[in-house]
Amino acid sequence: MSLKYIVSSILEPVSYLLFFIAILIYLKYKISSRKHKVLVIYFLIGFLLLLGILWVDPNNYLYRYLYLLTGIFFSIYFFLLFESFYNRWLTLLLGVLTILYFLYEQYSFDGVQLFPSMGYVIVSTIIIFMIFIYFYQLMTHVNGESLSLNFDFWFICCQLAYHLGAFGIFLTYNKLTEKILPTEHFSNANRSLMTYLWGAHNVLLFIASLGTWVGVLWILYQTKSKNRIQTDAGKNLF
Repeated sequence: MSLKYIVSSILEPVSYLLFFIAILIYLKYKISSRKHKVLVIYFLIGFLLLLGILWVDPNNYLYRYLYLLTGIFFSIYFFLLFESFYNRWLTLLLGVLTILYFLYEQYSFDGVQLFPSMGYVIVSTIIIFMIFIYFYQLMTHVNGESLSLNFDFWFICCQLAYHLGAFGIFLTYNKLTEKILPTEHFSNANRSLMTYLWGAHNVLLFIASLGTWVGVLWILYQTKSKNRIQTDAGKNLF
């Protein structure tokens, strides 16, 4: 198994699995909430879908379902995360936009197995937009909680770094995908470039999953340290 194959194919489902395990561990040691359970379900379904993508050829149509799931589940996650009534309903509106584009794409490209790059561009744009709404919410609702102990802050920062990079990759993918339509001969150079671009995308996703792991481990470490100090202080009273 070559390094090129691992980076361009295997690294993506591995990243989803890492996200899934990290959030599951966080839920085990912290008070569980609906928004984090939504993430657990999303990354589990995404991981299973990506395993299917590894075995199915052609598999581009399956990637349509992945960006659809991403748009829906992230809209639900941000809906549960936001406090403002208007922001919450805006997330649902953006989720509906993802569904509408999915239906449009299904109708427009029926039978044509192309990577749904524009769908991913739309989803990344939506998620980046919601992330900045979240940051605005943080600035307008300042409390005494350390951001380094806030799982959502860690996770969303990692998602921002991933989607900012992925947005450019998906746009480039869209330009390359358009070259397939007018010609029967898609050059090997373009195919190689798409493979390397997807490898870069997977590396970004993998780094984001590792960043989430760092956040979870840091939160659990700080929580255990705080509990240990409180326990020792209670023993000293006696």
